[in-house]
Amino acid sequence: MKQMRSLKIILICLCSSLSLLGLKAQDKALAKSLFATAKEQLFLKGQCTKILFDSSILSRRGEEQARYEGSIYIQGEDFCLEYGHILAVYSGGLLTYVDDNQEVFSISRPSKDELLQINPFYFIHSEAKGFKLEDIKQEREHYILRFTPPSADFNIKDLSIYLGLKNKDVSRVKIQATDGMFILLRLRHQSYEKAKASSLFQLKKEDYPQYELVDLR
Repeated sequence: MKQMRSLKIILICLCSSLSLLGLKAQDKALAKSLFATAKEQLFLKGQCTKILFDSSILSRRGEEQARYEGSIYIQGEDFCLEYGHILAVYSGGLLTYVDDNQEVFSISRPSKDELLQINPFYFIHSEAKGFKLEDIKQEREHYILRFTPPSADFNIKDLSIYLGLKNKDVSRVKIQATDGMFILLRLRHQSYEKAKASSLFQLKKEDYPQYELVDLR
């Protein structure tokens, strides 16, 4: 009799464990499906995506420290980003940007960590490659997918993508840095244009003769 009860307890525990594993598998499958839909809607093959957005820097308590409005053209992995006094382009692994306030012309090969902080949409284009899905939940009109980076070397603690429940489109991207600060990016409008010439994603130093060159390659 005692053996039967023990066996029942073991079976109950085993079934509970399998149920939890199933839920995790369902979460991963849902996240994969949502990401595929979001990427498909955000990046149309053979076209250039233009996104208007605003970006806020938030304190650990969620208080807004600064806000900027900007625009970005994305074509494959290349992009041209403009907000405030910054103009940045990325192509072929090279990031070039000009800072009108400091009169600096900078060239570098950014890490994936740096690239995500500059252009969070890169995360969606790469389908969260290397990141671990930690949580997926529904909140009001959104799915919220929270991810953590592949290693402690990243300056990002976690990254959350907000997708509409109905059309699965991206509405926000929220990044928590390791220092506790947040970057919150909100999409205001997105449109599609014909593929752009490669010159859109390049900056030439001769066009900024008075700017200091900072070459970090």
